[in-house]
Amino acid sequence: MVVKIEKASEHCETCFHYNQNKVEAGKASVLYMANIDDPNDPLATLERYERASRRCQLPSFHMSINPSDTDRLTDEQMVEFVKELMAGLGYGDQPVILYKHNDIDRIHYHVVSVRVDANGKKIKDSNEQRRCQALMKKLAKKYGFTIGREGKEKEELDDKAFTSKAGPQFLDPEAFEQWLKDNPPPEPVPEDAVFIEKVIVKKFNPKKGDYKLQIEQLVEQALKYNFTNVEQFKALMKTFRVKVDFRRVGLNPYVTYAGTNPKNGKPCMEPISDKKLKVPGSEDILSQMEKSQQNRNPEAKKRLLNALNIALNHSDSEASMRKNLAKMNISMTITKNKEGRITEVTYVDHQTRSVFTDGQVKGFGAAEMERARMERWGEAPPKDEKKTSPAAEVLDELLDGMEHQKDRSYIDDVYFRRRRRGPRRS
Repeated sequence: MVVKIEKASEHCETCFHYNQNKVEAGKASVLYMANIDDPNDPLATLERYERASRRCQLPSFHMSINPSDTDRLTDEQMVEFVKELMAGLGYGDQPVILYKHNDIDRIHYHVVSVRVDANGKKIKDSNEQRRCQALMKKLAKKYGFTIGREGKEKEELDDKAFTSKAGPQFLDPEAFEQWLKDNPPPEPVPEDAVFIEKVIVKKFNPKKGDYKLQIEQLVEQALKYNFTNVEQFKALMKTFRVKVDFRRVGLNPYVTYAGTNPKNGKPCMEPISDKKLKVPGSEDILSQMEKSQQNRNPEAKKRLLNALNIALNHSDSEASMRKNLAKMNISMTITKNKEGRITEVTYVDHQTRSVFTDGQVKGFGAAEMERARMERWGEAPPKDEKKTSPAAEVLDELLDGMEHQKDRSYIDDVYFRRRRRGPRRS
């Protein structure tokens, strides 16, 4: 038997949906559940535990169990084995789902759980795979299985026999050599090859219902990112399909959220105040801004610039630019004026959880993207472009900039900076 603990991911729904899709396709079944609130919606319990901690960035637990041909455990024995194994790893009181898969020529199993307990404390996972192997050695005799390949009988081949892991056996050396020539091994992977794992990001889904819970989950997700001002926070939430209204009532910030329709980007619900949500409020958002300003990551900006350069060189339209960036886990938000000119660009790198506005990304701001739209992508100029004089264009840009700065300053300059300086002295 081989037991492998998979690499943790940012959301439990990733491994849950992997197994659930197999169940819906008739290629797997749920063999056992424990500590699940509603058997008809086990993901809700996993996400409830996941939300209990904002510090744990990789809360998912996913383990595969692959018995060998000689390991003949019944379903009841497998359930008991998983109970003991999970308890020994520290997951005895956690929500657990055991899946039985039959999508290949042998039966195997998957276990899904969460690394955050009911009190929001992260379960210790240091040396987890090593501890798992030690537990298996203790349980092997009890359940009658062998670990890894130790129990498999070794094939005794003739001295003249030749074999390959990828093909059949040959008694003739010349036939084996010919087979190798006809079936060459794959080319080695280049040392500079880069494989980017897709980052799963939750987004507002009107069809999913329970809008309040969705907003709470998305705000908590946003607070794991680095953003330095209100506009960046609003742009970040926009990528999650949530419109944010962040205003000031007196000296107190007031925030409302509204989920949007993915088809047209318009709100599909009444705005809900942060006071009615269980998630951290505006003070925590402002605190995250301050932390992000103090803990800037130069490597995150370097990665973004490299990605933008690659995406721009391989894009022939705004849509393809977005698609190429999405492959590298980057979202691009573009704001245009009434004439259709690009006035602002915001980039969200989900890989490094960083938000950048066009002023922070030299060479890929609004002006450069507008130039790319006109020159590289060959898109039609705005309707009034030929009638607008250079002086009028400069004036329009100044007015747009003043309006944008005014919109940002109501909380950043008046409230946020004053908060850092402390109260005025009388």
